[in-house]
Amino acid sequence: MPDDGTNQDWISPEELADLLRVHRQTIYRELRAGNLPGVLKIGKQWRIPKQAALEALVDRRQPKDSVS
Repeated sequence: MPDDGTNQDWISPEELADLLRVHRQTIYRELRAGNLPGVLKIGKQWRIPKQAALEALVDRRQPKDSVS
């Protein structure tokens, strides 16, 4: 079946913390700050689109062009 973008993997903050080897509070801090795109909060639970989270983190690691 082709991937039409509607079938994405969702992960919990704990799963993302394990994947990135950071403390789960780091992920919750990023969620509250709005730094992870496309997240859902259902009741008290957060769900994060795995691909969007990884892309956002890669973008943040890219060196920024310095203006001279």
